[in-house]
Amino acid sequence: MQPEIGPDLFIEVGAYDGSTSLAVRRRLPHARVVAFEAHPTNHLRFSKELQHSASGVEYVHSAIADSVGNRPFRIVLGSDDNQDMRSSLLGRTESKWEQIELSVPCTTLDEFFADRMPSRCCLWVDVEGASREVLLGASNILSVTEAILIEVEDRPFWHGQWLAEDVRKYLALFDLRTDGRDFEYRQQHNELFRRCSAK
Repeated sequence: MQPEIGPDLFIEVGAYDGSTSLAVRRRLPHARVVAFEAHPTNHLRFSKELQHSASGVEYVHSAIADSVGNRPFRIVLGSDDNQDMRSSLLGRTESKWEQIELSVPCTTLDEFFADRMPSRCCLWVDVEGASREVLLGASNILSVTEAILIEVEDRPFWHGQWLAEDVRKYLALFDLRTDGRDFEYRQQHNELFRRCSAK
């Protein structure tokens, strides 16, 4: 999809190890590729490889939301391998999850890219329920976005989150409409949106 669209910027929000951004870097050698990871342990773990190599990926330790400044980031505690994937700016709705809060830097996509706005952009957003925060701080970026792949939920897993239909309604304001989806988990999936005029 991305080579077909030809974006000059690819943004990954909730990048974990940045593997998606690295794959995009190989496919789009002339595009700027920026990966954001809020979880401090994850960023520390993978930053050496991504920041101090010829990867060509900007790997940034920051949460992305609708405001600038430090914010609490909730890390789920547990013994299984999925605890990092359940950590978020938002708190879990299920009381069984024990969480700790750490303060992390936070910015908006519009603020981060204000001095170098792209003409065509693609996004991959996987922020464990915090899609509302990401999208509300990205109106300028969304106005030049040709495609966005975003993880959405059909029921609330996090307090105050937008559900899939909320995301669809908001992205429609920017002429971005559903163009496909996967079936990753029950009541949680990745949905692809593309600009209608790009089809």
